[in-house]
Amino acid sequence: MESVRDDPHEPYIILQFNPNNSEQTQVYAEIDKQSEVLRWMLPSTASTPKELDWLTRESYLDPENPRQLFPVADRRGNILGWVQYKPDEEQRIDDVKKQIDIPDDSIVLEISYAKLFGRSPDSLSGDDFQSHGKSIPMNGNPGVAINGVKQTLEILHEREALISKAANKPSRKIVVTAYTDLGNQASESVLRKNGFQPLPENIDYGGEANKAWVRFV
Repeated sequence: MESVRDDPHEPYIILQFNPNNSEQTQVYAEIDKQSEVLRWMLPSTASTPKELDWLTRESYLDPENPRQLFPVADRRGNILGWVQYKPDEEQRIDDVKKQIDIPDDSIVLEISYAKLFGRSPDSLSGDDFQSHGKSIPMNGNPGVAINGVKQTLEILHEREALISKAANKPSRKIVVTAYTDLGNQASESVLRKNGFQPLPENIDYGGEANKAWVRFV
């Protein structure tokens, strides 16, 4: 698997997502239908095969809808979670700007993330995920989402610096937004530990009130 970052000082590695890699798409599908994940999603149902194909094949090279998906893996290459970035919607950006100053030339990306809990009825057994004959104990991999978010934020910063240098232009400000259901303390903890700040007022997200978070990268 091609890694984007393999820092020996970090507990996990960040991979380059490959939609043609069956193991990566399988884990994405497993995470997508976990009850721990679905309870905080709109709609709270697992994606259809067609929707999954669309989600996993979106590319950050797509000029109209760039999406960047990073698998988070242990040092054996076992995928334990993912972090995803996509352009935030203009209406939500406008709502956020009412509460915090964001420069007009900023890149505004929405972040989402999830980890493999290890309890899917199809290919998971107990606390182990069976991946190509390998047993992955999930209770021995703490901080997957926290570290995945940390490292991918650093990757975004580094990539923008390289792009700006190549174009001989100043680096643009990257603003990362996140939206959490009220009461989703696990997701809030991930964001707080990565320097995200909650906005004072909730934001409408698909017809539901969500807590909004912002992090300048």
